[in-house]
Amino acid sequence: MLQDISMKASGIVLLFIALFTAPLLGEVDSLFRELIRVNSRVKTIDAEIEQYIRDASGSIEIFKGRYRADQSGRFRIDYHTPHNQIVVNNGSELLWYYPDDKLLYVIGTGTEEAALSVHPLTELSRMVSRDFHVTYLGEHLFGFFTLAHQFIITNKKKNLTIDVWIEVKRKVVLARTVRNPLGQEILKEMYGGYRDIGGILFPMRIDVYAKSKAGVTRNTTYYRKVFLNRSMPGRIFHLTLPDDVLMRRYGE
Repeated sequence: MLQDISMKASGIVLLFIALFTAPLLGEVDSLFRELIRVNSRVKTIDAEIEQYIRDASGSIEIFKGRYRADQSGRFRIDYHTPHNQIVVNNGSELLWYYPDDKLLYVIGTGTEEAALSVHPLTELSRMVSRDFHVTYLGEHLFGFFTLAHQFIITNKKKNLTIDVWIEVKRKVVLARTVRNPLGQEILKEMYGGYRDIGGILFPMRIDVYAKSKAGVTRNTTYYRKVFLNRSMPGRIFHLTLPDDVLMRRYGE
């Protein structure tokens, strides 16, 4: 059961795996920071989501619920399908709670698990690390008809690289790919269906392909009834649990 939860958590949590970058120079610095600025206007998200999670065997699970997140990296998902589940990253821990069973799983620390973000580039403006280096590869066609900026972000500490494609015209994120030290793809995110919500372009569909020892898991998330920059009290990201809840930590 813990393995299943871990796979689901990976599929959901890695939807917006955190990006970081080092200070840049000259034109690359100006371009990248401008793209960050354009994409950092989203402070909070409140939306209904529908997720289709396909594991390596091809079986599909469907999850439906309400997703809320703020710019600090905290998020909460209240699922009602296939049954009641609450997933919370409160900034320090990632929690997975089954209220009907009074069962709580603690998965990771919330920081190590790469918390969901309110926007693909938002975290770039608030998390700067010397362990990351950005290289600009210029403008190239993404697909057949879309002209996009291509960046390579290198995590020098973990020896990972992240390819980032940003559409030139609309300045929206199209795709991100994470590669291991051998250059093998371990995570790919595709963003599409952008819609103008109050003057902000927001992706209404995100596809995530995550590779693990068990194979490739594909997570497709559709966003409905999206509200951006609503007031979001901090108590949303804290669980109120009964005294008799059973708590388990992943790996125990």
